[in-house]
Amino acid sequence: MLKKLKNSQILDLVEGISRINNMNLGDDVSKKFNYALILNDNNNRPIAKAVIEVSNPSETYAEYEKKREELILDYCIIDDDGNPVLTDDKWIKLNPDTRDEFNDKLELLNNEYNDVLEQREKDLQDFNSILNTEVEVDIITLPIDDVPDIVGKDMTLMRLIINMIE
Repeated sequence: MLKKLKNSQILDLVEGISRINNMNLGDDVSKKFNYALILNDNNNRPIAKAVIEVSNPSETYAEYEKKREELILDYCIIDDDGNPVLTDDKWIKLNPDTRDEFNDKLELLNNEYNDVLEQREKDLQDFNSILNTEVEVDIITLPIDDVPDIVGKDMTLMRLIINMIE
C-alpha cells in the first residue's frame, strides 16, 4: 500500500525493524510478519540511508570538531586515572584557571573555521527540512493477529511498526 510518510518516520520505521530483527522473539513470529518486515525494510532502507548520508558533516567540519575536542582536552580537569572530569550534566569540566586562555583559543578556532561553521548550520537546517519532507513509500500491511506479543519498551517500538503496517 502506498503511503505518505515523513523522512523522520521512515528513519523510525527502519530503526524499529532493525531492533525487532535483533530481538529474540522465538517461535512467536509468524512467517507473514517476517515477510512484512523484510519487504518494509527493503522498500524503505534506501531512503533512510540517503537521509542519514545527507546529515553527515563535511570533512572540513570533522577536522574542526577534532581540533575543538583536542582543545577541550588540553584545558579540562583530568582525574587521577587520566580521564576528563565531567560535570553533573555530563559535560567535560574545564579548568577555571585556564578558562580565559581556552576561550581565546576557541574563538580563534571558530574564526578560522567560520565559513565551515556557517555552512554546517545551513546543512543542519536543510537536514531538518529533509526530515519533515513527505515521500510516498510502499508499506506492506498485515493483520494485527500476525504481530507477535511483546511488552515494555519493545511494545512501544512495536506500536510504531504496527501503526506503520496496519
